[in-house]
Amino acid sequence: MKKSDLPIYIIPVFAAALILLTVGCLLLALLVHAVLGWILLAVLLIAAVIIAWCIVRHYQARFERAQLENDQQAAVIEIRDTDERNNLLAGLLQEDRQNNANYLRALYANFDLSGPYYAVAILSLPEEVQAETGMGRPLLSLCAELDELSARVLHPDVAYSMVNEGILVMIISTGDPEGMPARFERLIDAFYRQKGIPLSIALGHEVYNMREYPFAYRSAQIAYEGMLAEDKPRTLYLDKLTLASNDSVAFFNELHLMLGYLIDNKFVAAAQVCSRVFDVFVQERKSYKTIINERMAMFRNCFLQAIEAAITNDSVAIQGYLECRREMEAPRPLSETHAVFLNIAQLAEQSVARRRKAQIGPAIRIQSFIDQHYTDPMLDIAMISERLGLSASYISRMFKSAFDQTVLGYITEKRIDKAKELLHDTNATIEDIAAKVGYNSAATFSRAFQKLCATSPNQFRKGGNE
Repeated sequence: MKKSDLPIYIIPVFAAALILLTVGCLLLALLVHAVLGWILLAVLLIAAVIIAWCIVRHYQARFERAQLENDQQAAVIEIRDTDERNNLLAGLLQEDRQNNANYLRALYANFDLSGPYYAVAILSLPEEVQAETGMGRPLLSLCAELDELSARVLHPDVAYSMVNEGILVMIISTGDPEGMPARFERLIDAFYRQKGIPLSIALGHEVYNMREYPFAYRSAQIAYEGMLAEDKPRTLYLDKLTLASNDSVAFFNELHLMLGYLIDNKFVAAAQVCSRVFDVFVQERKSYKTIINERMAMFRNCFLQAIEAAITNDSVAIQGYLECRREMEAPRPLSETHAVFLNIAQLAEQSVARRRKAQIGPAIRIQSFIDQHYTDPMLDIAMISERLGLSASYISRMFKSAFDQTVLGYITEKRIDKAKELLHDTNATIEDIAAKVGYNSAATFSRAFQKLCATSPNQFRKGGNE
């Protein structure tokens, strides 16, 4: 218990004192001086209500502080041995746990899985090797060697190996997924030269978000099942789902990627995804014709709707867009259709650039105001609106369009950046730092710091996340 905490016995002591004083006031009112007694009783009851409210608030703050400390302990799990590491990583592959907030915080705190591309590979040893080592703890000795070897051969940002459900699994995080199958082929060759053991690998589709590791794992399991069912020896197995098949992971990966580009106003990149998908769709089997038509229409409609939203109120872009749409409706080879999509994407990006240029002046004024006042606990959109004479909705829309960030997000970022400097360069308490950067309480500051940095202020100060 901290020095500022009230002892737990204060509540019964307060209750007993209140009862005695109430009885005394009643006796005074009945036996000695009625008016004075009733006045004292009223004052006593008012004081009792105020004191009780203060006690309740104190213990509420104490409970919130304890809850925050428990959350921080849950969010940072100390990895003591290989079993704990494997259990934590294995949970990442389970679909029913992918949305568990505390679990994800623990992963972020203990593992570097920064992407933006992710993949899962299942590694298979020959049966005679499995019989010698057993599908369990002895295989863990290969994990460290595989991690070291994959770092040299695969060139991922991160690669973790583990034993999960009796099979050897590798989790990959990389900024460059191009040529991943070829790099896994080289890993197989390098492992054979180093250990003298032939290795087969089932590689799942790349995904684009850490939460989607379960989908990558499912894709790798499909390839692994194909590996077990196939008679012909082969070293690298890929998930053979096509873009048109009903349960295709590849289709949803491509759709997810295109939508991500559209949300970020990267229309040219989205058009390139469309081109790649259309090229693959037209090569699919005729039995998938209905599905192909539906999915091509889905890509096309999502793309065009995003374009139309981006060029609203831009007469130049709208005129060019209408011309491109007329070209698109005319019969033409697929390669020329790709060119039209690219032209439309360029029109949209130019329109967004013009709009941002027109808005950058007011947005910079808003940013400058925040830079000057972010230590004020009262700073919010309402305060900015009042001081600058702009509507709150206009400020939010303008700032987001110019900097691709919300006003409140930028305020929090400024405060946390300053807090990092103070944590690193001074010995000030967490409470003092919270007050200096604009927070009314240390608990609120700690929650904001934990959310943005995936670690607590105290752990950051100790050097755990520099």
